[in-house]
Amino acid sequence: MGPVPESQFVKAMHSQQAWMCTEEGVLLGYLVGSSVVDEASILCVGVALNARRRGIAKRLLQMAEAHWAEKDMASIFLEVRASNHAAIAAYEQADYVQVGERPNYYPLPGGGREPAVIMACQLRM
Repeated sequence: MGPVPESQFVKAMHSQQAWMCTEEGVLLGYLVGSSVVDEASILCVGVALNARRRGIAKRLLQMAEAHWAEKDMASIFLEVRASNHAAIAAYEQADYVQVGERPNYYPLPGGGREPAVIMACQLRM
């Protein structure tokens, strides 16, 4: 899991915009999001290395989508590293489509930057 600023996580928890998956008191994954008017954004998703390929991210995404659908959000947006093919494929399976790209968005180890793929899912028309 990548680092999340503590203040961002605490704020998200207070606004009921964060979901966690735990097992025996151990955090396996989390999703942090925000919403404004009728649009929601997924800010970060993390799953522990030893918990991957167990459907945790999918369950977290489903919980967030259900919450935002109940709050009458029209769409959900997210950004993902262009090189994160597994995440892009998972989002596509969940009905997200690429709607844009942010060039030079994510830093690369050792220097340089890579684009972010912007994806969206429509909850209502």
